Amino acid sequence: MSLELIVMAWESLMSKKSRTFLSILGIIIGVFVVILVVVIGNVAEKQISKQFKSVNVTSLMIVPESNGNTESKLDADDIKYVLKGANFVKKGTAMLSANGRLSFGTEASGAVITGVMKDFFAMNNLTLQAGKFITQKDIDHRTRSLVLGENIYKELFSELSSDNAIGKEVFIAGKRLKIVGILDHLGAVGPVSFDDSAFIPYSTAESKILGDQATVKLSFIGENVDVLPLAKKEIVILLRKNHNLTNKDEDDFKIIDLGTIVSSFTGITLILSVLLTVIASIILLVSGIGIMNVMFVTVAERTREIGILKSIGAQQKDILLQFLIESIILSLLGGGIGIFFGVVATLLMTSFGAQLSMFGIMLGFGFSVLVGVVFGFYPALQASKLDPVEALRSE
Repeated sequence: MSLELIVMAWESLMSKKSRTFLSILGIIIGVFVVILVVVIGNVAEKQISKQFKSVNVTSLMIVPESNGNTESKLDADDIKYVLKGANFVKKGTAMLSANGRLSFGTEASGAVITGVMKDFFAMNNLTLQAGKFITQKDIDHRTRSLVLGENIYKELFSELSSDNAIGKEVFIAGKRLKIVGILDHLGAVGPVSFDDSAFIPYSTAESKILGDQATVKLSFIGENVDVLPLAKKEIVILLRKNHNLTNKDEDDFKIIDLGTIVSSFTGITLILSVLLTVIASIILLVSGIGIMNVMFVTVAERTREIGILKSIGAQQKDILLQFLIESIILSLLGGGIGIFFGVVATLLMTSFGAQLSMFGIMLGFGFSVLVGVVFGFYPALQASKLDPVEALRSE
């Protein structure tokens, strides 16, 4: 009986192809959008993770800022002072940076030249594609070791692999330096782009390369996320004390919470996903109402047929099931087409990191079935309750 009802429902829908297509158009679009929402959300999450993989969520960067009275006094000694007096700060390091130009043969590239201490790379979760990091020995002996960001490496050595670039010598401000390492691609993190930076020992930058033209920045890591606000307060108090600032003086530094930057991007992605999901839900709701209207029209057109079926023994549940099956077939047909277009769109976006999501497909399929059952039940129920005598009198 069930197979017969399915065949009858299918034949009824196919007899009105235009109406059937228009009634499922909303479901096609809704399911398509649902799948894309999941795919785009996953891509955005991966991109954010990749972009900020070097960011520790408890990272705090301290940059100089004029307070109107004196220039900033940030220096490497601040690190020792803060770490000695703070209870909620785990690690700290200083950076000395200035814009500069690197040259190798006929090739040249602008870069942010940054003098770093040995803990800098570990604190920022940096990884190498070739070579090694700057060591404490390099800092103690003021060696002319150099670690390049990926963009700088590619501009200077477009025809050399990263392994072959190790050991090459480049010039910065007329000084010869030797490449010891090349970083993996990282992207920009807040005010910093490690890909466009060149790293040298802090002592070398201070005494031989950058000198007084460089800007000192500090970086700290809190004990954990929960105590990060307390770590910020400690850093402010200790830096003000070490800089001999009075109560009337403004801070001569600014704290940048890199973890907050990551959270902001994640929050924006979540908001966009929710917004698109709401739009898809509205589309599915409207399409469900459309299916309900179509089913009501179908019931009205087939009132006499319903009367004949009941007069020859069809029970109320048979009529209910027949019209409910039609509604479900409509929604499944729309859902299937929507899934097809969603899969095709995902495959076209693979170059952007998109991957098929079974969760998205099942979510779209589930929505389509839900729409068919919910919005098809009432018209089917009304059809099943028709009085056979009254139905037979209908023209």
